[in-house]
Amino acid sequence: MTYSHGGEIYDKNIRLDFSVSLNPLGCPESVKKALGECCPELNLYPDINYNDLRRALALYENTRYHKSSCISKASQHTEIENANEVRCMEALQESYEDTIIPLSGASEGITAVAGMFSGKKVLLRLPIFGGYERAFANAKCDIYYSYPNTLILDDALDKIADTSSIEKFSVDDYHRGNELLIKQIEEIKPDLMVIGSPSNPLGQLIDPGDLKSIVNACKEAGTTLLCDEAFMGFVQGRKEYSLIRFFLEYSRLIIIRSFTKLYSCPGLRLGYAVTSDPLLAESIREHLPEWNISLPAEKAMLALCEEGDFADKIAEYVAVERKRMLKEMSDMQKSGESIFPFVSDANYIFFKSKEYIYEKLLENGILIRNCDNYRGINGKGFYRIGLKTREENDELLDEMKKLMRS
Repeated sequence: MTYSHGGEIYDKNIRLDFSVSLNPLGCPESVKKALGECCPELNLYPDINYNDLRRALALYENTRYHKSSCISKASQHTEIENANEVRCMEALQESYEDTIIPLSGASEGITAVAGMFSGKKVLLRLPIFGGYERAFANAKCDIYYSYPNTLILDDALDKIADTSSIEKFSVDDYHRGNELLIKQIEEIKPDLMVIGSPSNPLGQLIDPGDLKSIVNACKEAGTTLLCDEAFMGFVQGRKEYSLIRFFLEYSRLIIIRSFTKLYSCPGLRLGYAVTSDPLLAESIREHLPEWNISLPAEKAMLALCEEGDFADKIAEYVAVERKRMLKEMSDMQKSGESIFPFVSDANYIFFKSKEYIYEKLLENGILIRNCDNYRGINGKGFYRIGLKTREENDELLDEMKKLMRS
């Protein structure tokens, strides 16, 4: 399988890059200030234990994923569930030194976890970011694949009557796919199960009830569960959907998060992992180099942990623009254009086009993500676009309309 990634602009003449899924509002000024102020300290090694950073990340987790003021579209929790969340976040705050691992981007965490499970059984829920398969293959893992989403994409082309039907179809079948996944966990009993929420490239969240069932299946099978939540920060009501809700229920849980996407700073490589067990966290750290975070990256992450409402503004902006873009693309389909967008909960939209528009847009200096290389996506013509500013999104829509009508 060919490995590729968004943002591959260096050998192309690109004026608008929709292949990456970054915060459209840009990197906060506090990061740029922190980078400038750390220059006099570049002659120093970072704290090898990153104590200040771990403490800041634990507080950030408590603020962003527990005390979130965003309104969720999921059902309200019971008093017992809410009390469990409070205990979970209090435990995380108290044990930050043992459960949070700063990372040089989410990819470093993926590689470290792959090293932990070298030669063992790993089940990947497809489609998924190609870096996972690459890392686990390099670690000589015995890789199994869960293909429920492939069924969605294969069937969708025949069953779509209009865009509203593909949205309902994809959501209903995503739930059905989770049921198939649970059966595979029970049968295979993998050492590690890997899921993504929101999924990449589909952009769909795992329903809280389904997530609980997946956790229970992993617990029964003795399987470690890793959830890639790199795009969870863009979700309103995110605490309903995060795996962190179950940290007190099972000790073999890992979450990987990314500051790269949420704060639009991929050049700095910022991420972290959160685990439900200190021994699990220690095992991840054993597969990382010393000083895996540079001093500028550490200072940038500390600044971002203080940003507060900035991330909520991003999530709100993305929600409005995603709804608008889905409607615009739906209207194109209803007008006879060969474009079929899938419902999304993330800051990107996955769609099918019968026209091979990738090359045509590229000729006009616009790069979108060609998803042909995702295992689990069969056929040509599946693409993903990262949401940008309203003006940039409108320019993309205009170009797509011109191409399809020419």
